[in-house]
Amino acid sequence: MPTIGIIGFKTDPHVQLLVKEIERQRARAVIVDFYNFPRFNLLSIDEAASYDDIHIDETVRFPSIDLLFLRNFAYPFPANASNRLRFIEHSAGVRNNLVLQYSVVRMLEDRIPVINNLDSTLLHRLKSYQHFLLNAHGISVPQTLSTNNVEEIEAFLGKFPQGVIVKPGTSGAEVVMADREFFENNQEILRTRPFVFQQYVKGRSLRAYSLGGRAISIGEIIYDKRVVDWREKEIGVEPYEVKEALRAEIARAVKILNLVFCSIDIEYDTLTKKYYLLDFSPAPLFTGWSKTTKTNIAGEIADYLFSVLDNNGIIWNES
Repeated sequence: MPTIGIIGFKTDPHVQLLVKEIERQRARAVIVDFYNFPRFNLLSIDEAASYDDIHIDETVRFPSIDLLFLRNFAYPFPANASNRLRFIEHSAGVRNNLVLQYSVVRMLEDRIPVINNLDSTLLHRLKSYQHFLLNAHGISVPQTLSTNNVEEIEAFLGKFPQGVIVKPGTSGAEVVMADREFFENNQEILRTRPFVFQQYVKGRSLRAYSLGGRAISIGEIIYDKRVVDWREKEIGVEPYEVKEALRAEIARAVKILNLVFCSIDIEYDTLTKKYYLLDFSPAPLFTGWSKTTKTNIAGEIADYLFSVLDNNGIIWNES
């Protein structure tokens, strides 16, 4: 009986649903939850590695795991971020905790399939590099500038009369227009921190879920078009039929990023009449999407993980 490890929170409904699907196929699922690490969850690395959780009977020996699914790591915010000394101490603790978590994943990558691997997972925090990489390979992404150089920003804004959006350079942050209000509110921050500025594309907003290079679900997001970011006022999801060219573009992009499982935010721009691939999430929310679109994404993931094991650990099946 194969054992599939999942790094993620045991209270996460996405993790719980995936465990259910794995166990439905008579396999063993082991959750490695670092939320209370290292206070109540212990991780040790020597020639191998082991994980101990006060809520489970036996210590998890990582050599017993046949495949690892990486949902998310744990790096909680400080209890009192206004206290500078406490914030610095907390940041140092988080950094050391993550280094150990990252190390055990690296060890496992040398021995078993890891989906998604560490480098690909961390790309979500490297948006500037992600866009550079996709653009360098000819993937349709909006023109992007990452900087806090005011002259560069002004020149970039001048290229796009339809507008420019701005967001922080890491993770799934809020998207706003790079307008007068933004610069007034962030004048001091811009002196010490770069932002990501991006060509504003707007028309029809899509989301796709990709697994093993294949788009398993695509839908159009219905939302209040008065907002910039559809996540602010989402109304629903409707089926969306896409041409094979867009499916092929998605498949090529996720292989460039080595993202075996991810969601992709896509925009069809009414001005340029083009599809743009905006953002790739290695740990997307999918329970709500599954209910709305009647797509069993957790079941698809479980089936795919077993197919990797049956295929001697080969992750990308080119057939």
